[in-house]
Amino acid sequence: MSGKNLKFCLVGNNIKNSLSPIIFNYWFRENNLDCSYVLEEIYEQEFASKIEEIFKNYDGLNITAPYKNLITRFLRNLSDEAKEINTVNCVWKGKGFNTDIYGFKKAFLEGKVNFFSKAVILGSGGAAKAVKRALDELNVQNIMLSRKEIENFQKQENHIYINCTTIRSMLAEYITPELYIDINYIGGEREGISFALKMLLYQAQKNFKIWFGFEPKINEELYKLINLR
Repeated sequence: MSGKNLKFCLVGNNIKNSLSPIIFNYWFRENNLDCSYVLEEIYEQEFASKIEEIFKNYDGLNITAPYKNLITRFLRNLSDEAKEINTVNCVWKGKGFNTDIYGFKKAFLEGKVNFFSKAVILGSGGAAKAVKRALDELNVQNIMLSRKEIENFQKQENHIYINCTTIRSMLAEYITPELYIDINYIGGEREGISFALKMLLYQAQKNFKIWFGFEPKINEELYKLINLR
């Protein structure tokens, strides 16, 4: 596709610190695409009334917390992966996709955490469902805990802990850094930061490919823009 005058956005709540506009607008410039990417913050009570307007105003969307499940009710079609976990973070031509699965898998396999065969997923929302699907594909045994269940959970030996909630888990205080990763790059700490940013970049690459048919490059200039290095 030509990529002429196309408009994209991220839909979510409390997203003012998102790195997505930096990433996508950089790729648009690098690939000579006359496109734009902005943030569209929506409060939960107004989601249903505003999402249809956003569909009309933008060519493609990214969806983040807390709407990755809710958005599925407003889409005509879902990819197989998105349908299986009822979670969408990318929309193109009325169809919902999940690129978090791909982003997590790639970051997980590249990192030092890839030798773990058991995992505890902290959280049960859209991001957690994508992580669970990715771990299932990698044959990593896993359990998923809701926020309420996390409070009473006893730490397990030889497990990797993956925080998929929007807050840093209290369990992190009692888990060594090599056993704990956080998929949230905003406000995160310790080893989870680099993992979260890599996951963000890889899922963004997948989004871009869905929209434009080719994969953009992750290079040193982009790393510097998002302060990864």
